[in-house]
Amino acid sequence: MVKLILWDFPIINPYIKGTRVLPREGSAYLDRTKNYKGIITQSAGNACYQAFVSRGYEWGGNAWTDRVDYQHFSKQISDVID
Repeated sequence: MVKLILWDFPIINPYIKGTRVLPREGSAYLDRTKNYKGIITQSAGNACYQAFVSRGYEWGGNAWTDRVDYQHFSKQISDVID
């Protein structure tokens, strides 16, 4: 059994800009087709992804063209406050 610890989350869902991967250990998790425990992917079966995007959040895995931030979800403040 694999135990996911809170501080593993950024490693499994790293930030990528160009060839830079942060944290560096996240390089082992760049293949998003593998089913690592705690991985966030843009799929109908990924509960974390679905929970956020169904509420209007953008996911850092596909929100920008110059970088990828798999652990990042964001929502425009104007979408939250009327």
